[in-house]
Amino acid sequence: MIPADLSIEVATLDDAKELAEIMSLADQFFTPGSESVGQTEAEEILNGYIDSVEARKVIDRASGKAQAFITVHPDSSPFSADDQMFAAMMIPHHEQAIQMSELALLNSTDPEIIALASEIKAAQGPEIEQMKNWGSSMMGSHAGHMMDEGMLNDDEMAQLKDAKGAEFDRLFLEGMIKHHQGAIAMADMIIDSANEEAALLGKNIVESQSAEIERMRQMLSQ
Repeated sequence: MIPADLSIEVATLDDAKELAEIMSLADQFFTPGSESVGQTEAEEILNGYIDSVEARKVIDRASGKAQAFITVHPDSSPFSADDQMFAAMMIPHHEQAIQMSELALLNSTDPEIIALASEIKAAQGPEIEQMKNWGSSMMGSHAGHMMDEGMLNDDEMAQLKDAKGAEFDRLFLEGMIKHHQGAIAMADMIIDSANEEAALLGKNIVESQSAEIERMRQMLSQ
């Protein structure tokens, strides 16, 4: 698929992105200890250049060619770099809120907490899918942990999973309040976006999660 002399057409941004993705897969195969790509797939990607030294040269040259094209031809997405960066950070942030809500649906017996968890899960799931369509960010899939506004760390998530009864309810509410506060702070990145869809999502996050924070504070005070 990828000739050694790289006589491959890279005429559009999509071509360059596809080539970069293919080379990323090939790179995983030739990285010691990686099992992300099978040998058959790697052979197809590199058109038989299965020798690791030669393959590495092809990977490096093709990756460079793709990245050079991407640099010269910026993405024509209607979403700005800030919009895309926000999405890359907020997707894992939302995913953790859904994980916390699923724990509440399993572990809590409080009708108010069960109702809240169901609402959070129902709202944030579609928002994740919405943001996935905004285009890629150079920050990549770990962006949410690079700006972990309000996110629970591993110890806090483990503590929440192990808690029962009233202790679980308290930890859930306290953790979700902090989580929502982080989301509101992050939404400031897009609330004035030139893209109507991004700006509307930012406003919705601020309004809905601010209301849920007040609701959770009242539940804690009961």
